[in-house]
Amino acid sequence: MDKLKTYSRFLRKKYFKRFDKKILIYLIFVGIATFFWFINALSKNYTTSIEYPVRYINYPENKILISDLPTNLTLKINSFGYRLLEFNLTQHSFPLIVNLKSFSKKIEKNDKSYFYLVTKNHKSELNKQITSEIKIIEILPDTIYFRFANFITKKVAVTPNVSVNYEIQCQLTDEITCTPDSIKIKGLNTTLDTISSVSTIYKKFENINKPIKRNIFLKKINKVKFSKNQVVVNIPVEKFTEANFQIPITVLNLPDSLSLTLFPKNITVSYLVSLSNYNKIVPEDFEILINYDSINTNDQEIEIKISKLPENIKSLQLNPTKVEYIIEK
Repeated sequence: MDKLKTYSRFLRKKYFKRFDKKILIYLIFVGIATFFWFINALSKNYTTSIEYPVRYINYPENKILISDLPTNLTLKINSFGYRLLEFNLTQHSFPLIVNLKSFSKKIEKNDKSYFYLVTKNHKSELNKQITSEIKIIEILPDTIYFRFANFITKKVAVTPNVSVNYEIQCQLTDEITCTPDSIKIKGLNTTLDTISSVSTIYKKFENINKPIKRNIFLKKINKVKFSKNQVVVNIPVEKFTEANFQIPITVLNLPDSLSLTLFPKNITVSYLVSLSNYNKIVPEDFEILINYDSINTNDQEIEIKISKLPENIKSLQLNPTKVEYIIEK
């Protein structure tokens, strides 16, 4: 067994080492040959097609595009292999710019504008945007069609699309509003006829305990332009506290020959009010009354009415809501 192991080590040293060196030398020559083949291939001239993004500028004033435009152009290009390789590795960083002032033809019809752009007539202009070392042979589509219509302008209201969760004892003191509360929109007459307002994108607010103002973008409408893209949403939030007053009851239409005794004579009004308005509320802001003409003598109680109250309170409660009465001559 020991002799067999010794013989195996001898064979590995003598033959396999030589074999490894031959493989290494072979791979080196293959690599060198591949490199020179690659360099030779890159020096040759090639023609290929690529997809290239495009952007359109200088739309006609007071016009709106009503047709779909290609977002990519197919370019058939020719150049040396190494230039095409470099171009493929670095292209699409910037789109081709198509200037719409270069229209080949323009036709006006029924307040609409029809244009077409023959791309082959603008190969040299577009070629300059790429590189002079790559030649554009062909551009597809060969014709780009544009269809425009006249703008109309309309003023519409802006509505906030928000939801608000408040901290305990906090509430809105007024309506949620937008500044500005309206904007001008531009678009086709058939589109604008159906639009009476625009809204902000949806926004949710959590645990609000004070007034806040936020810039919020408007929700886009396809093929409609806005005079503003965002508005300020005002959310008037404050802490509220409970308050109450004893308010005397006023009697209306009581004949001079009669007297009316009420039980009780005063009503407790309870309400919620913001801390900033707490000291602004006085008993004179409330008026509670009963109308003698509405008394049903078969009923021992009469329902009271509140005819006056301040605007900046919430959750008004009356106690009691009915009173007993005695009529005397």
